[in-house]
Parts: sequence; structure tokens; C-alpha cells
Amino acid sequence: MDIEVERSGICPLTLEQLWLIVADTNRLNRLVGMERVSFQPQEGPSAARFIGQTRLGGLLTSYEELPFEWDRHRWFRSRRRMLSGALLELVTEFGIAPAPVPASPPAPPPEAQAQAAGQAGTRLTLRLQMDVRWKILTPLLRIQAGQAADNILKTALQIAATVTEGGRIGTVPVTLPGMESVERRMITQAGEGLGGRLVRWVREAPDEEVGRIRPFQLADRWKVNRADLLVACMEGVQAGLFVMRWEIVCPGCRQSPKRLETLAEVEAEARCHVCDLAWQVSFDDSVEATFSPSPGVRQVDGGPWCSGGPAWSPHVAAQRIVAPGETVELPVPDLPGHYRVFIRGGSGRLIDVVPSAPPLEEGGMVAPGGRVPVQNATDRELHVRLDQLDDPGVSASARIVTAMPGFRERFSAQVLRPGLSMDIRRMTFFFSDLADSTKLYADIGDAGAFRVVQDHFDVVIHLLQQHRGDIVKTIGDAVMAIFTDEEDGLRASAAILLAFEQFVRETPDRGRTHIKLGLYSGPCFATEANRRLDYFGQTVNVAARLQGLARSGELVVEAHCGPMLEAQGMLLSAPEDAVLKGVRGPVRVVRARVPEIGAGMPQAAAQAAG
Repeated sequence: MDIEVERSGICPLTLEQLWLIVADTNRLNRLVGMERVSFQPQEGPSAARFIGQTRLGGLLTSYEELPFEWDRHRWFRSRRRMLSGALLELVTEFGIAPAPVPASPPAPPPEAQAQAAGQAGTRLTLRLQMDVRWKILTPLLRIQAGQAADNILKTALQIAATVTEGGRIGTVPVTLPGMESVERRMITQAGEGLGGRLVRWVREAPDEEVGRIRPFQLADRWKVNRADLLVACMEGVQAGLFVMRWEIVCPGCRQSPKRLETLAEVEAEARCHVCDLAWQVSFDDSVEATFSPSPGVRQVDGGPWCSGGPAWSPHVAAQRIVAPGETVELPVPDLPGHYRVFIRGGSGRLIDVVPSAPPLEEGGMVAPGGRVPVQNATDRELHVRLDQLDDPGVSASARIVTAMPGFRERFSAQVLRPGLSMDIRRMTFFFSDLADSTKLYADIGDAGAFRVVQDHFDVVIHLLQQHRGDIVKTIGDAVMAIFTDEEDGLRASAAILLAFEQFVRETPDRGRTHIKLGLYSGPCFATEANRRLDYFGQTVNVAARLQGLARSGELVVEAHCGPMLEAQGMLLSAPEDAVLKGVRGPVRVVRARVPEIGAGMPQAAAQAAG
């Protein structure tokens, strides 16, 4: 390289904390003062997937943007092959390593200074390398490279300092038109806690933080319940604070090649240009809800300033560009688990990281901290990476969002296009029905029976939503609901059985009936039916059949659910094999009911039953 510049500094953050700062290159580039970048997809033998265009030193420049290379929590490198301008190539590399924090004179007493000097910290090293097209400009460009390195390092350390102090760099409180009325609605709907905090976040946080809000990621950062913050964000849409969008997420890099306004725009298949990967879209992993400030509240400049640094793919432990004929060794994290070597285009292999394995991968196994060799036997550059498969991610998937309480009522326009179905790996389905309802109408008349049915809906729907269930539909006196978590469904079912012990005792008319429940979990498909989001598949059929098996005051579920129902105060029958119409093979089930008051019912259950 014609020019090489290196700068370094120390901050009092851990490796992991500093990594989160410098690996977020989109934010860092913006704060440094770099120009926005536009990207166009590129094909060819180069590993570069995009042609970028921006201004460097005031001059319009285009370049090949190669995928970043990195070892997570250690270093990362970006490489640009310049197609125009004064440079042939620009390489930027960050390295981080443990280092003691020096004392900052003047200090109080010497013992305090010694203590500060011994604190654990992290050294950040920045290297800029340039190949110059017009050699006569090398001295000038060397000066500019030094100034740029100083600016980048200073900005990164400023961000680190504000994180240490609990603040933010680049924060400019904004005056939001109509914000007072939005804030009142938000606090009314979502509460002063999360509702008020989200309003302050939109008002005070810089563009790069609020331009694309991932509710689960923000919940983890704020150390609050994920579901609660997701609900608050959805309330924010109703209050006019946010707009909600759907992102199609690549199962490889977990980046989004496409952003949509409604679920009706979702297609059955998608493709990621970065990974050269096509896949069937599902509600589990492929469709994610994100939020951003409503344009009437705040205008956000989203850039971009970067094509995608390590922060965009936190599940990737290591990534490399491998030249033709070259062999590289990908470093393995110290954490045992399941990993995958991914080669652009979809090929690769699974890797198990276990303590008993050799330090160099052999037969798909390697020790923690070991190495996985990857050889490029082709005549073109390869983009390879080591993915951590155990990483849970932070995606508020369509499976979760569309099953939140009240979703269908609040977002009735959010439906799939007619004829399209989306695969879901697992969902819990709840069915309820009133026992002897036909006889109820005959005995007390239409008006009295209708009142009982409506009163029973109030009890059932309230308890379902209280336990994070959403109502799919009601048919007559039957209810169909969904849960993303089977345990929530079991708790809701137990609560409904307990509540009905009080319900049927309140009036003679209610005492003529009781409730019958069925619950079952498994794969299904989401689809559009009558302009609403609905579900179908064998799991739905089995749940309905189990409800049909239930007797008055019973819940019928798979036998493995028995222990949790017992913990909820339910009395269980002996397991039995249920033969269901249209279902191959028997289903092992138990029947659950509320014990009679005073006949062995736990105190908590008796109180819940009234």
C-alpha cells in the first residue's frame, strides 16, 4: 500500500461493549461526517456484491464494496476497490484488545490514581491503508488520511465515553409537530412507563437509532419484557407515534433485502443478493415487524452510510473473502454449540463445537477456540462465514406479531393477499364451546340464551387476551384463539375453567350450561379468509377435534401438558388414546377439570374460582 496510517486509544469498556460501538459502521460513518452512499447490485467473479457511489474529499467516487471481514469481538476490515477518483483501493481496519485504563491526571490521592490505572479496559486500534492512482498526490493524501484517522478514532472514543456516562453522542432533541396530542394518546394507550419512554426516545434519540426500531432488540437494551415493548410499539402505531413495516429477512445474513408497507405485499419466495440465496418465505423467520417514527411526527434521515458492517449480522462469528486457490482458517468462538460454514450461494457444512473435539475441525467437529479450514478451489473470490446457529436473534417475527392480543381488530388491513399461505413451524390453537347451548335456547328463549352467550364471551375473551392470546374468530358460541407459547395457552385454559365455576353459579340461566375446551400445538399455515388473517392445517383440525371430545367443564390436551395443568390446580384424568376423525394414529391426551370447592382444590385455585 502507498499509504498506511495507524492510530490507537484506550477506553474503559469491555471488548463486547466497544465492539457494539465500532461494528455499527452505519452510525459511526454518519457521526464521523461521511457522505451518504448509494448502492447498485453487481454480479461477476469479484466477491463484491455492490457498486457504491459517494463523495470523498468533495469528489464523486464509485467503487466495488466487498463484504466486510471480521473475527467477532477482535477485529473487522472493510475494503473498497475504487473505480474512479484518486485512489485505487481503500482499506479500513479496526482492532480491539484488552488493555488497562491509564489514570487521567490530575488525579485525587495517589491511591485513587493507582486504582484507576488498574481498571480493565479495551484498546481500539485503527488502520487506514490506501493505494494511490495518481502517485503525485501521495503526500497530500497521506496528510488527509492522518486527519481522517484522527477524526474516526476520536469519534469512536467519544461514543464510548458517552456510553460509559449513560448518554448518547449526536443526540439533538427535536421539536415534534403535534407531539403533545400524540404523547397524550400514547400514554393513555400504552401507559406512562413504556409509553412515555418511547415518546422521549422518539423525541431525543438520533436518527440512526429511531429510524428502524426492532422492538425486541430495544427491549433487551432497556432490560424490559420483549412482549410488553412490542405491545407498546403497536399501541404507538394506533396513537400516531409510529408506522409499522414488514421486512423480508434473509435466513443467512439476517439482513433485509426488501421492506414492505403491508402483509399483502409479501410473496411466497424471496432472494438475497448478498448471500445469493433464494428461499420460501415463512412467518417464523422471514417476515419481521419494525417501527419508525410517523412522518407527521418526525422526519428521519436513514442514510445509508454503509452497506452493512458486523453489527448487521451479530450471529456471524467470522467472515472472510477467500481468493482463488487460497485456504483460510475461520476462528471458532469459545462458546460450544452448533455452527455452520456458509459459502455464498448456499453451500457449506454444519460444525459442532464441543470441548472433546480437536483444535482443527475434523469430521464436522472442533474444540472451542479452534479453527475451521475453508479452501477455495474455484477460479473466483468466495465470500465465506461462520454462522452461530444457536443465536436466538431479536426478530419480532410475523408469527409473534400477528398473534398478539387485538392484532386483528387494530390492524384489520394487515392480511395476506388472497391465495397466499405462509408456513408457521409451531402455534398453539385454542377452541371453546358452550355445553348444551341448543337446549339452552329451547329452555330459556333466544333473548335469555343470547345474553348468556355474550356474557360468556366477555369472560373467555378477557382471559385469553390477559394471557397473550388473540381471538381468530367466534362462530355461534364457539371461540378460536391462538398463542405463540403453549404455556400461555394452558394457563389461559385453566383460568377459564376456574372462572366458569363462578360464572355458572351466578344465575340459574348460566347454571344450565358450562364450557368445553381443547388445546393443541403444532405446525400450520397462515392465510387470508374473509379479509382477515386466518389459519388452517392439521394442527387446527386436531385442536378442534380435542374440543369436541371434551365433556362439560373439561379441557382436553396432549398428555405431556398434564404436569403444568396440575400446577394450575387442575384435576387430571388418566391418559387415554384419542382416535380423531381425519387424523392418522391416536393422540395421547388427558382431561382436565376443576376439583370441587372444598374437595381437594388448592387454595389459590379455589380463590380464582370465586
